Amino acid sequence: MITIGQRTANPSGISRSRKLFDLLELLKTQYDYVLVDTAPYGIITDAAPMLTGADGVLLVARFNETKEADFDQTVENLRGIRANILGSVMIGYNPKKATGHYYSSSYYRQAYTSYNAYIEDQD
Repeated sequence: MITIGQRTANPSGISRSRKLFDLLELLKTQYDYVLVDTAPYGIITDAAPMLTGADGVLLVARFNETKEADFDQTVENLRGIRANILGSVMIGYNPKKATGHYYSSSYYRQAYTSYNAYIEDQD
């Protein structure tokens, strides 16, 4: 984990920084994967230079919070800048609040119940 340090008056300047791009290139030579967490694209476009220069973009959506229209708009915006979208991840899934087919299936219901029991035991 690398932090930026002090706040800057121009945060978008950081994402366009030659030093940042050089650092990312160096890290790519030393590690199999380099993950960069950016501000949500669409609301804030500061990350656009990093997204277009990345090998790929992984979208993150929060269960029952990320609106489908917002997600679709983000995908369109990323396509507009020719970002390489690798896929998406849903975080914060709660099967008790799910209304879809998978939780109504006894197999998936049992799997999620077992997983939730495991997580609760870990806390």
